[in-house]
Amino acid sequence: MLDNIHLLVPGDKIYVQTKDGYYTYVFRNNQIVLPSRTDVLLPVPHNQVRRPPKAT
Repeated sequence: MLDNIHLLVPGDKIYVQTKDGYYTYVFRNNQIVLPSRTDVLLPVPHNQVRRPPKAT
């Protein structure tokens, strides 16, 4: 799926289609994290309390 991930630059958009709809992600950086770093999957990464004001 991300065969060309090494070619991404900040600002590039990644489009994902699921059965529920389409999602657009914006590539920020190439930070590599360990599998135990689940905080990067939070709605607002690195902040367990804050919630995004809207879906973006």
